[in-house]
Amino acid sequence: MEITTEIIYHYCPAMFNPSKELAGKISSFIELGREKCRNIAGDELFEKLDGVEFDVKKVPGDADSRTADAMMRLACITAICAALPSLDLVYTPTGFGVVSNQNLAPASADRVNRLRSDLLNQGWDAFDEFLSRLRNFEEWRDTPLAGTYFQSLFWRGRNMMFFGIAQPHRSDLNNAVPDIHRAELVLKNIISPEQFAALCRAIFENRESGNLGKAIVLCRTLVVRVAKNENFHPAKAALLRFMESNPDSFPEYMGSTEYEANHYKGYENKRNDPSFFFR
Repeated sequence: MEITTEIIYHYCPAMFNPSKELAGKISSFIELGREKCRNIAGDELFEKLDGVEFDVKKVPGDADSRTADAMMRLACITAICAALPSLDLVYTPTGFGVVSNQNLAPASADRVNRLRSDLLNQGWDAFDEFLSRLRNFEEWRDTPLAGTYFQSLFWRGRNMMFFGIAQPHRSDLNNAVPDIHRAELVLKNIISPEQFAALCRAIFENRESGNLGKAIVLCRTLVVRVAKNENFHPAKAALLRFMESNPDSFPEYMGSTEYEANHYKGYENKRNDPSFFFR
C-alpha cells in the first residue's frame, strides 16, 4: 500500500500541520516503518497485508483490513519517531542549522521531549495492536518469531493495569519485566510449567474466554502480588480453588506433580506410635 500524506496525517493528526514539504520529510523514513512491520509479520503475511486496499476515512471491516490498518499505523508512527530529530535541521556549508520561521516560536526542550514521549507511547500502542491482530492468522502463528511475543501472561502494555497504572503503555511493561519474570516463576511452581504454557498458548491463539480467561485474570492478580512482595496466599487460594472446581479446563495442572504437592498430607501421628513428629 502506498503511504500517502493523507495516511500519515490520519494516523497522527494532532502532531503535524498538513504540508507537502513536511510529509515528504516523513515519507523518506516510511521504509524504516515498513521494514519493522515486515520483520514482525514475516515476508508472506506482510505482502498480503500490504496489498489490502481500504479507505482510512472508514472503519475497517474484515480481519485483513483491520490488521492492515494496525500495520500502517505502526509504520507511520515509527517513521514519524525516526524523522522527528531531523525535521527542523538543515545542512549548510558551515554545518547543521535549525530552521527559522518568523511565524513560529521555537519549542522548548520540555515540549519536544513530551512530544517525543507521546509519539513513542503511540508507537508502543500500535505495536501491541498489531500483535493482537496478527494472532488471528494461523500462518503467522506458525512462524518461529510469533510465539516469542507470548511467553508471559503480561504480553502487552494494557496488562499493566493490573499493577494499578491507569493509562499504561508497553514502556511500563518493559520496566517491570524482571519483577514479572520472577513472579511468574513462583506461579509456575504453583500451577505447573505445563499449565502456565497452556495459558500463554491460549493468549497466543486468542482464546482468552470462559474458564481460561478467568484463570488468566486470577494468575495475573497473583503475579502482581508476588512482584510487589505482598501476601499472595489469598490470591493463590482463589486461583487453585477455581482451577480445581473446573478440572476439565485445566488438565495440565490436574495431572501435575504441582497438584500433588498442593494436596500433600504429611504423616499423621497415631496414639500408639513409639515417637511423634512435629511440624
